[in-house]
Amino acid sequence: MAALCHAYSTTEDSSAKPIGRYPVPNKKDMPYDIVELMEEVERKTGFLPNVFKALSHRPDEFRAFFAYYNAIMNKETGQLSKADKELIAVATSAANRCPHCVTAHGALQQRPR
Repeated sequence: MAALCHAYSTTEDSSAKPIGRYPVPNKKDMPYDIVELMEEVERKTGFLPNVFKALSHRPDEFRAFFAYYNAIMNKETGQLSKADKELIAVATSAANRCPHCVTAHGALQQRPR
């Protein structure tokens, strides 16, 4: 997949524009577990949401954010499926007027089950 070949970086060899005040680290400089998670999401959704890139320069915060996400979305108890939870996240994101979150959660909600 061509999308997986870029470097997740805003430096020299990357054509990506900065997404915030902090630079996105080069893929080769990131911890393996973070790169692995980024590639998995990109493979599943067809793109990499900017929140991954924005948090990647602070690995501890990155891991905490996604541990929280996984604790909520992958929880096996209750009546809601993961797709239902993603749909709720899409509706909440729309109400909060966050197009980035609508796009990311919408892509995750539409994944094949």
